[in-house]
Amino acid sequence: MDPFSIAGTSIALAGTIATLGTSLTAFIRDVRDARRDIEDISLELHSLKMVLELIADDSISPMPSTVQTQLDGALSNCARLVGDIDRCIQQHRGSRVQKGLRWVTVGRGDMTRLRSALETHKTTLNLLLEKINQTKLHEVNDATLEIKTSTEALLQNTRAIKTDTLRILEVVESLADMYAGLFADAARDTRACMLQRYLDETTTYAETVVDEPTKRIMAEDHNTYKSLQPQSGVGSYAMQC
Repeated sequence: MDPFSIAGTSIALAGTIATLGTSLTAFIRDVRDARRDIEDISLELHSLKMVLELIADDSISPMPSTVQTQLDGALSNCARLVGDIDRCIQQHRGSRVQKGLRWVTVGRGDMTRLRSALETHKTTLNLLLEKINQTKLHEVNDATLEIKTSTEALLQNTRAIKTDTLRILEVVESLADMYAGLFADAARDTRACMLQRYLDETTTYAETVVDEPTKRIMAEDHNTYKSLQPQSGVGSYAMQC
């Protein structure tokens, strides 16, 4: 039985139990001596109905085949048992006196056995419901672990990119220092201008390969580099490219 069939069977059986509850209430009106026994089995049926509704909700998700097989058998047994309870009630025909006599001689014993079996099957379904919940919890944990692993890998890649970018900026600054004298002697020279533009473009490109937090760090480094260049009016040159 696939998960959708399990959900459908659970919903149908819950509806049957609701209908049976009406029959049990009517039976108590005719056979007052059966009130305590019928109330006990009604509570078991109500508890079973809630378990079935939870199974219907949770069984939509994939579950192990072993759990599906166990649920199939447990639901079949519960459906058969609910049918037996209904037949037990329907066998009490006739007047109130006749119903009362049959209840005392046969019905009470049958209902006691049915209630005991019902409690056993309800416990089985509760255990299977726990298995379904555990399976869903394992799936959530696995998904969380996968996300955590992917996030850690992304952070490592980001750190590597940041490290590479810092190295690029260090090389750019070294080149700027190396050719500072050339720029001072040939402020108007075309090759010097081209080299200056190349260094600026390289710095800009390096800053675009990292995320916004890293860009801010790179921008601060670049501003530091700019502040170290000779400025016009203080005994140095002003590059005009």
